[in-house]
Amino acid sequence: MKQGSFANALTEAVRGKNESPETVLPMLLAAIREFFGMEIAFISHFSAGRRYFVYVDSEVDEPKVKIGASDPLIGSYCKAVVDGDLPELIGNAQVLSQARSIPATTAFPIGAHMSVPLVLSNGEVYGTFCCFSRSPNETLNGRDLNLVRVFANVAADILGRKADHELHVVEVRERLEGVLRDGQLGIVLQPIYNIVDNRVVGFESLSRFYREPYRSPDLWFHDAMEVGLHNKLEMLAIEKALTHLEHLPEGTYLSVNISPKVLFEKDIRSLFGSVPLPRIVLEITEHEIVENYERLLGILRPLRERGLRIAVDDAGAGFSSLRHILQIGPEIIKLDISITRAIDRDERRRSLAAGLISFANATAIKLIAEGVDSPEELDTLKEIGAIYSQGYLLAKPMTVPQLVEANLWR
Repeated sequence: MKQGSFANALTEAVRGKNESPETVLPMLLAAIREFFGMEIAFISHFSAGRRYFVYVDSEVDEPKVKIGASDPLIGSYCKAVVDGDLPELIGNAQVLSQARSIPATTAFPIGAHMSVPLVLSNGEVYGTFCCFSRSPNETLNGRDLNLVRVFANVAADILGRKADHELHVVEVRERLEGVLRDGQLGIVLQPIYNIVDNRVVGFESLSRFYREPYRSPDLWFHDAMEVGLHNKLEMLAIEKALTHLEHLPEGTYLSVNISPKVLFEKDIRSLFGSVPLPRIVLEITEHEIVENYERLLGILRPLRERGLRIAVDDAGAGFSSLRHILQIGPEIIKLDISITRAIDRDERRRSLAAGLISFANATAIKLIAEGVDSPEELDTLKEIGAIYSQGYLLAKPMTVPQLVEANLWR
Protein backbone atom coordinates (compact mmCIF):
# COMPACT_ATOMS: atom_id res chain seq x y z
CA MET A 1 0.00 0.00 0.00
CA LYS A 2 1.46 3.40 -0.94
CA GLN A 3 1.68 6.31 1.51
CA GLY A 4 -1.20 8.10 -0.19
CA SER A 5 -3.43 5.03 0.06
CA PHE A 6 -2.52 4.65 3.72
CA ALA A 7 -3.45 8.28 4.41
CA ASN A 8 -6.75 7.78 2.58
CA ALA A 9 -7.51 4.73 4.70
CA LEU A 10 -6.88 6.70 7.88
CA THR A 11 -9.03 9.59 6.67
CA GLU A 12 -11.89 7.26 5.80
CA ALA A 13 -11.53 5.49 9.14
CA VAL A 14 -11.75 8.75 11.07
CA ARG A 15 -14.72 9.87 9.00
CA GLY A 16 -16.37 6.53 9.66
CA LYS A 17 -16.00 6.58 13.45
CA ASN A 18 -19.75 6.97 13.80
CA GLU A 19 -20.35 3.89 11.70
CA SER A 20 -20.54 0.38 13.04
CA PRO A 21 -17.27 -0.84 14.62
CA GLU A 22 -17.74 -4.00 12.55
CA THR A 23 -17.33 -1.81 9.46
CA VAL A 24 -14.54 0.54 10.50
CA LEU A 25 -12.20 -1.58 12.63
CA PRO A 26 -11.54 -4.30 10.02
CA MET A 27 -10.70 -1.49 7.59
CA LEU A 28 -8.15 -0.10 10.05
CA LEU A 29 -6.52 -3.50 10.51
CA ALA A 30 -6.36 -4.17 6.78
CA ALA A 31 -4.76 -0.77 6.15
CA ILE A 32 -2.07 -1.34 8.79
CA ARG A 33 -1.33 -4.93 7.75
CA GLU A 34 -1.03 -4.14 4.06
CA PHE A 35 1.01 -0.98 4.55
CA PHE A 36 3.67 -2.70 6.62
CA GLY A 37 3.55 -5.96 4.68
CA MET A 38 2.51 -7.96 7.74
CA GLU A 39 0.67 -11.27 7.66
CA ILE A 40 -1.76 -10.79 10.55
CA ALA A 41 -3.27 -7.75 12.25
CA PHE A 42 -5.74 -8.00 15.10
CA ILE A 43 -7.46 -6.23 17.96
CA SER A 44 -7.46 -8.15 21.21
CA HIS A 45 -9.60 -7.71 24.31
CA PHE A 46 -8.45 -8.61 27.82
CA SER A 47 -11.09 -10.25 29.98
CA ALA A 48 -10.96 -12.62 32.95
CA GLY A 49 -7.32 -13.47 32.42
CA ARG A 50 -7.66 -14.28 28.75
CA ARG A 51 -6.89 -12.56 25.45
CA TYR A 52 -9.79 -12.60 23.00
CA PHE A 53 -9.33 -11.90 19.30
CA VAL A 54 -12.29 -9.65 18.49
CA TYR A 55 -11.21 -8.29 15.08
CA VAL A 56 -8.73 -9.99 12.77
CA ASP A 57 -7.34 -9.28 9.30
CA SER A 58 -5.05 -12.02 7.97
CA GLU A 59 -3.52 -13.33 4.78
CA VAL A 60 -2.62 -16.68 6.36
CA ASP A 61 -4.69 -19.44 7.90
CA GLU A 62 -3.79 -19.31 11.56
CA PRO A 63 -6.52 -20.99 13.69
CA LYS A 64 -5.12 -19.59 16.94
CA VAL A 65 -5.68 -16.04 15.66
CA LYS A 66 -9.25 -16.02 14.44
CA ILE A 67 -12.23 -13.93 15.49
CA GLY A 68 -13.69 -15.48 18.63
CA ALA A 69 -10.55 -17.46 19.52
CA SER A 70 -8.83 -16.83 22.84
CA ASP A 71 -5.83 -17.92 24.86
CA PRO A 72 -4.36 -17.20 28.33
CA LEU A 73 -3.28 -13.59 28.70
CA ILE A 74 -0.21 -14.56 30.70
CA GLY A 75 2.60 -15.57 28.36
CA SER A 76 1.23 -13.55 25.41
CA TYR A 77 2.97 -10.76 23.51
CA CYS A 78 0.00 -8.51 24.28
CA LYS A 79 0.39 -8.85 28.04
CA ALA A 80 4.16 -8.39 27.85
CA VAL A 81 3.82 -5.19 25.80
CA VAL A 82 1.19 -3.69 28.13
CA ASP A 83 3.34 -4.55 31.17
CA GLY A 84 6.40 -3.01 29.55
CA ASP A 85 8.30 -6.31 29.37
CA LEU A 86 8.45 -6.13 25.57
CA PRO A 87 8.94 -3.10 23.32
CA GLU A 88 5.98 -2.02 21.19
CA LEU A 89 8.13 -2.31 18.04
CA ILE A 90 10.19 -5.42 17.34
CA GLY A 91 12.02 -5.68 14.01
CA ASN A 92 13.16 -9.26 14.64
CA ALA A 93 11.76 -11.20 17.58
CA GLN A 94 14.13 -14.09 16.96
CA VAL A 95 17.14 -12.10 18.17
CA LEU A 96 15.41 -10.43 21.13
CA SER A 97 15.97 -12.36 24.36
CA GLN A 98 12.75 -11.18 26.01
CA ALA A 99 10.76 -12.37 22.96
CA ARG A 100 12.50 -15.74 22.65
CA SER A 101 11.20 -16.72 26.09
CA ILE A 102 7.61 -16.49 24.75
CA PRO A 103 6.51 -19.78 23.09
CA ALA A 104 4.72 -18.02 20.21
CA THR A 105 8.03 -16.60 19.01
CA THR A 106 9.18 -20.01 17.80
CA ALA A 107 5.78 -21.66 17.36
CA PHE A 108 4.47 -19.26 14.71
CA PRO A 109 7.32 -18.18 14.32
CA ILE A 110 7.26 -14.42 14.85
CA GLY A 111 9.65 -12.09 13.05
CA ALA A 112 8.46 -8.46 12.90
CA HIS A 113 5.93 -7.37 15.51
CA MET A 114 4.23 -4.12 16.48
CA SER A 115 1.73 -3.87 19.32
CA VAL A 116 0.11 -0.82 20.97
CA PRO A 117 -2.10 -0.88 24.08
CA LEU A 118 -5.70 0.20 23.49
CA VAL A 119 -6.50 2.58 26.33
CA LEU A 120 -10.09 3.83 26.67
CA SER A 121 -10.96 7.38 27.76
CA ASN A 122 -11.54 6.21 31.34
CA GLY A 123 -7.99 4.85 31.53
CA GLU A 124 -8.99 1.21 31.21
CA VAL A 125 -6.79 -0.99 29.03
CA TYR A 126 -9.16 -2.67 26.59
CA GLY A 127 -6.49 -4.82 24.91
CA THR A 128 -4.00 -4.28 22.13
CA PHE A 129 -3.77 -3.27 18.48
CA CYS A 130 -1.23 -5.64 16.88
CA CYS A 131 0.32 -6.67 13.61
CA PHE A 132 3.08 -9.20 12.96
CA SER A 133 4.64 -11.50 10.40
CA ARG A 134 7.02 -14.43 10.25
CA SER A 135 9.62 -12.43 8.37
CA PRO A 136 11.77 -9.92 10.24
CA ASN A 137 11.73 -6.27 9.16
CA GLU A 138 14.69 -4.38 10.54
CA THR A 139 13.65 -1.20 8.67
CA LEU A 140 10.71 -0.54 11.02
CA ASN A 141 11.27 2.64 13.04
CA GLY A 142 9.69 5.02 15.50
CA ARG A 143 7.79 6.83 12.76
CA ASP A 144 6.15 3.57 11.74
CA LEU A 145 5.18 2.88 15.34
CA ASN A 146 3.63 6.34 15.60
CA LEU A 147 1.42 5.52 12.62
CA VAL A 148 0.24 2.39 14.39
CA ARG A 149 -0.46 4.47 17.49
CA VAL A 150 -2.59 6.86 15.45
CA PHE A 151 -4.69 3.96 14.18
CA ALA A 152 -4.80 2.46 17.66
CA ASN A 153 -6.12 5.74 19.08
CA VAL A 154 -8.90 5.79 16.50
CA ALA A 155 -9.73 2.17 17.33
CA ALA A 156 -9.72 2.88 21.08
CA ASP A 157 -12.14 5.75 20.58
CA ILE A 158 -14.49 3.56 18.55
CA LEU A 159 -14.27 0.70 21.04
CA GLY A 160 -14.84 3.05 23.97
CA ARG A 161 -18.00 4.43 22.45
CA LYS A 162 -19.12 0.91 21.65
CA ALA A 163 -18.57 -0.11 25.27
CA ASP A 164 -20.44 2.97 26.49
CA HIS A 165 -23.33 2.16 24.18
CA GLU A 166 -23.45 -1.45 25.32
CA LEU A 167 -23.53 -0.31 28.97
CA HIS A 168 -26.27 2.18 28.10
CA VAL A 169 -28.31 -0.58 26.46
CA VAL A 170 -27.95 -2.79 29.55
CA GLU A 171 -29.07 0.04 31.84
CA VAL A 172 -32.01 0.96 29.60
CA ARG A 173 -33.12 -2.66 29.33
CA GLU A 174 -32.98 -3.09 33.10
CA ARG A 175 -35.12 0.03 33.63
CA LEU A 176 -37.68 -1.05 31.06
CA GLU A 177 -37.82 -4.62 32.34
CA GLY A 178 -38.57 -3.11 35.73
CA VAL A 179 -41.45 -1.14 34.22
CA LEU A 180 -42.81 -4.26 32.53
CA ARG A 181 -42.32 -6.46 35.58
CA ASP A 182 -43.73 -4.06 38.17
CA GLY A 183 -46.33 -2.36 36.00
CA GLN A 184 -44.78 1.07 36.54
CA LEU A 185 -46.76 2.50 33.66
CA GLY A 186 -49.88 4.52 34.27
CA ILE A 187 -52.64 5.73 32.02
CA VAL A 188 -54.19 9.16 31.74
CA LEU A 189 -57.07 10.03 29.46
CA GLN A 190 -57.46 13.23 27.47
CA PRO A 191 -61.05 14.11 26.54
CA ILE A 192 -61.95 14.62 22.90
CA TYR A 193 -64.71 17.18 22.35
CA ASN A 194 -67.42 17.94 19.87
CA ILE A 195 -66.56 21.66 19.85
CA VAL A 196 -69.85 22.62 18.20
CA ASP A 197 -71.98 21.62 21.19
CA ASN A 198 -69.17 21.40 23.78
CA ARG A 199 -69.68 17.68 24.47
CA VAL A 200 -67.13 14.96 25.32
CA VAL A 201 -67.26 12.20 22.71
CA GLY A 202 -64.15 10.20 23.49
CA PHE A 203 -60.86 9.87 25.34
CA GLU A 204 -57.33 9.32 24.09
CA SER A 205 -55.23 7.03 26.26
CA LEU A 206 -51.76 8.36 27.05
CA SER A 207 -48.95 6.61 28.93
CA ARG A 208 -47.17 7.97 31.98
CA PHE A 209 -44.10 6.40 33.61
CA TYR A 210 -43.68 6.33 37.38
CA ARG A 211 -40.01 5.39 37.53
CA GLU A 212 -36.80 7.35 37.44
CA PRO A 213 -35.55 8.98 35.34
CA TYR A 214 -38.75 11.03 35.05
CA ARG A 215 -39.14 12.16 31.47
CA SER A 216 -41.60 12.25 28.59
CA PRO A 217 -43.28 9.03 27.42
CA ASP A 218 -41.92 9.36 23.89
CA LEU A 219 -38.37 8.98 25.25
CA TRP A 220 -39.36 5.82 27.13
CA PHE A 221 -40.84 4.34 23.98
CA HIS A 222 -37.77 5.40 21.99
CA ASP A 223 -35.54 3.58 24.48
CA ALA A 224 -37.80 0.53 24.29
CA MET A 225 -37.39 0.50 20.52
CA GLU A 226 -33.61 0.71 20.90
CA VAL A 227 -33.41 -2.37 23.15
CA GLY A 228 -36.12 -4.47 21.49
CA LEU A 229 -38.84 -4.02 24.14
CA HIS A 230 -41.11 -1.62 22.25
CA ASN A 231 -43.72 -4.23 21.39
CA LYS A 232 -44.06 -5.43 25.00
CA LEU A 233 -44.28 -1.87 26.29
CA GLU A 234 -46.91 -0.89 23.76
CA MET A 235 -48.97 -3.98 24.49
CA LEU A 236 -48.81 -3.22 28.23
CA ALA A 237 -50.02 0.34 27.59
CA ILE A 238 -52.99 -0.95 25.58
CA GLU A 239 -53.87 -3.58 28.19
CA LYS A 240 -53.88 -0.96 30.95
CA ALA A 241 -55.88 1.48 28.84
CA LEU A 242 -58.62 -1.06 28.14
CA THR A 243 -59.23 -1.55 31.86
CA HIS A 244 -60.52 2.04 32.00
CA LEU A 245 -63.23 1.59 29.39
CA GLU A 246 -65.83 0.40 31.91
CA HIS A 247 -65.44 3.65 33.86
CA LEU A 248 -66.20 5.87 30.86
CA PRO A 249 -69.74 7.04 30.14
CA GLU A 250 -71.87 5.22 27.58
CA GLY A 251 -71.75 6.79 24.17
CA THR A 252 -68.07 7.72 24.44
CA TYR A 253 -65.11 5.83 23.01
CA LEU A 254 -61.55 5.05 24.04
CA SER A 255 -58.69 5.71 21.61
CA VAL A 256 -55.50 3.64 22.07
CA ASN A 257 -52.23 4.12 20.22
CA ILE A 258 -50.57 1.33 18.29
CA SER A 259 -47.81 1.08 15.67
CA PRO A 260 -47.97 -1.09 12.54
CA LYS A 261 -44.85 -2.85 13.84
CA VAL A 262 -46.86 -4.23 16.76
CA LEU A 263 -49.78 -5.08 14.51
CA PHE A 264 -47.45 -7.08 12.27
CA GLU A 265 -45.64 -8.90 15.06
CA LYS A 266 -48.32 -9.50 17.70
CA ASP A 267 -51.73 -11.16 17.53
CA ILE A 268 -53.70 -8.32 19.07
CA ARG A 269 -57.10 -10.04 18.77
CA SER A 270 -56.60 -11.63 22.17
CA LEU A 271 -56.12 -8.17 23.64
CA PHE A 272 -59.66 -7.16 22.89
CA GLY A 273 -61.47 -10.38 23.81
CA SER A 274 -64.98 -9.38 24.86
CA VAL A 275 -64.24 -5.64 24.71
CA PRO A 276 -67.07 -3.82 22.85
CA LEU A 277 -65.09 -2.79 19.79
CA PRO A 278 -67.56 -0.10 18.63
CA ARG A 279 -66.25 1.84 21.63
CA ILE A 280 -62.59 1.42 20.65
CA VAL A 281 -60.53 3.50 18.25
CA LEU A 282 -57.13 2.15 17.24
CA GLU A 283 -54.84 5.07 16.53
CA ILE A 284 -52.06 4.28 14.03
CA THR A 285 -49.03 6.21 15.28
CA GLU A 286 -46.11 5.02 13.15
CA HIS A 287 -44.49 7.72 11.00
CA GLU A 288 -42.51 5.34 8.81
CA ILE A 289 -43.77 4.03 5.52
CA VAL A 290 -45.72 0.78 5.75
CA GLU A 291 -44.41 -1.54 3.04
CA ASN A 292 -47.33 -4.00 3.07
CA TYR A 293 -50.69 -2.30 3.42
CA GLU A 294 -52.52 -5.37 2.14
CA ARG A 295 -51.21 -7.38 5.09
CA LEU A 296 -52.05 -4.55 7.50
CA LEU A 297 -55.59 -4.31 6.21
CA GLY A 298 -55.94 -8.09 6.51
CA ILE A 299 -54.96 -7.92 10.18
CA LEU A 300 -57.39 -5.11 10.87
CA ARG A 301 -60.31 -6.49 8.85
CA PRO A 302 -61.82 -8.92 11.42
CA LEU A 303 -61.57 -6.28 14.14
CA ARG A 304 -63.19 -3.63 11.97
CA GLU A 305 -65.96 -6.08 11.16
CA ARG A 306 -66.66 -6.21 14.90
CA GLY A 307 -66.96 -2.43 15.03
CA LEU A 308 -63.39 -1.26 15.68
CA ARG A 309 -62.59 2.12 14.17
CA ILE A 310 -59.18 3.23 12.89
CA ALA A 311 -57.63 6.66 13.32
CA VAL A 312 -54.52 7.94 11.56
CA ASP A 313 -52.42 10.23 13.72
CA ASP A 314 -50.49 13.39 12.77
CA ALA A 315 -52.35 14.10 9.54
CA GLY A 316 -50.59 16.78 7.55
CA ALA A 317 -47.25 16.35 9.34
CA GLY A 318 -45.64 14.26 6.62
CA PHE A 319 -46.00 11.98 3.62
CA SER A 320 -46.42 8.80 5.66
CA SER A 321 -49.54 9.96 7.49
CA LEU A 322 -51.18 11.00 4.21
CA ARG A 323 -50.28 7.66 2.67
CA HIS A 324 -51.81 5.89 5.68
CA ILE A 325 -55.03 7.82 5.10
CA LEU A 326 -55.24 6.84 1.43
CA GLN A 327 -54.26 3.19 1.92
CA ILE A 328 -56.04 2.35 5.18
CA GLY A 329 -59.24 4.35 4.71
CA PRO A 330 -59.61 5.32 8.40
CA GLU A 331 -62.80 6.40 10.10
CA ILE A 332 -60.92 9.20 11.87
CA ILE A 333 -57.94 11.39 11.04
CA LYS A 334 -56.17 13.54 13.61
CA LEU A 335 -54.90 16.92 12.52
CA ASP A 336 -51.33 17.30 13.74
CA ILE A 337 -50.46 19.83 16.42
CA SER A 338 -47.94 21.45 14.06
CA ILE A 339 -50.89 22.65 11.99
CA THR A 340 -53.30 23.65 14.76
CA ARG A 341 -50.62 25.52 16.72
CA ALA A 342 -50.93 29.25 15.89
CA ILE A 343 -53.48 28.47 13.16
CA ASP A 344 -55.21 31.76 13.96
CA ARG A 345 -52.06 33.68 12.92
CA ASP A 346 -50.87 31.64 9.94
CA GLU A 347 -52.82 31.60 6.70
CA ARG A 348 -50.87 28.59 5.39
CA ARG A 349 -51.83 26.49 8.39
CA ARG A 350 -55.40 27.68 8.11
CA SER A 351 -55.59 26.77 4.41
CA LEU A 352 -54.02 23.34 4.93
CA ALA A 353 -56.39 22.55 7.81
CA ALA A 354 -59.37 23.74 5.75
CA GLY A 355 -58.31 21.46 2.91
CA LEU A 356 -58.07 18.43 5.18
CA ILE A 357 -61.43 19.24 6.75
CA SER A 358 -62.94 19.44 3.26
CA PHE A 359 -61.36 16.08 2.37
CA ALA A 360 -62.71 14.53 5.59
CA ASN A 361 -66.21 15.79 4.93
CA ALA A 362 -66.15 14.54 1.34
CA THR A 363 -65.04 11.05 2.41
CA ALA A 364 -67.23 10.70 5.53
CA ILE A 365 -64.20 10.75 7.84
CA LYS A 366 -64.22 12.48 11.20
CA LEU A 367 -61.36 14.92 11.72
CA ILE A 368 -60.03 15.72 15.19
CA ALA A 369 -57.79 18.77 15.63
CA GLU A 370 -55.08 18.04 18.20
CA GLY A 371 -53.17 20.38 20.48
CA VAL A 372 -55.63 23.26 20.79
CA ASP A 373 -54.23 25.54 23.48
CA SER A 374 -55.80 28.96 22.93
CA PRO A 375 -59.31 30.37 22.42
CA GLU A 376 -58.11 31.95 19.18
CA GLU A 377 -57.03 28.59 17.78
CA LEU A 378 -60.35 27.05 18.76
CA ASP A 379 -62.37 29.89 17.19
CA THR A 380 -60.39 29.59 13.95
CA LEU A 381 -60.98 25.84 13.79
CA LYS A 382 -64.71 26.38 14.24
CA GLU A 383 -64.70 29.00 11.49
CA ILE A 384 -63.17 26.59 8.94
CA GLY A 385 -65.58 23.79 9.81
CA ALA A 386 -63.84 21.65 12.45
CA ILE A 387 -66.23 19.70 14.65
CA TYR A 388 -63.95 17.67 16.93
CA SER A 389 -60.89 18.70 18.90
CA GLN A 390 -58.68 18.00 21.89
CA GLY A 391 -56.05 20.05 23.68
CA TYR A 392 -55.09 21.68 26.96
CA LEU A 393 -57.57 24.51 26.39
CA LEU A 394 -60.41 21.99 26.47
CA ALA A 395 -59.04 19.52 29.04
CA LYS A 396 -55.67 18.20 30.14
CA PRO A 397 -54.96 14.46 30.37
CA MET A 398 -56.36 13.12 33.64
CA THR A 399 -56.76 9.91 35.58
CA VAL A 400 -60.23 8.37 35.75
CA PRO A 401 -60.82 9.67 39.34
CA GLN A 402 -59.79 13.16 38.20
CA LEU A 403 -62.20 12.94 35.26
CA VAL A 404 -65.04 11.89 37.55
CA GLU A 405 -64.24 14.74 39.94
CA ALA A 406 -64.10 17.23 37.06
CA ASN A 407 -67.56 15.99 35.97
CA LEU A 408 -66.70 16.73 32.34
CA TRP A 409 -69.39 14.53 30.81
CA ARG A 410 -72.34 15.58 32.91
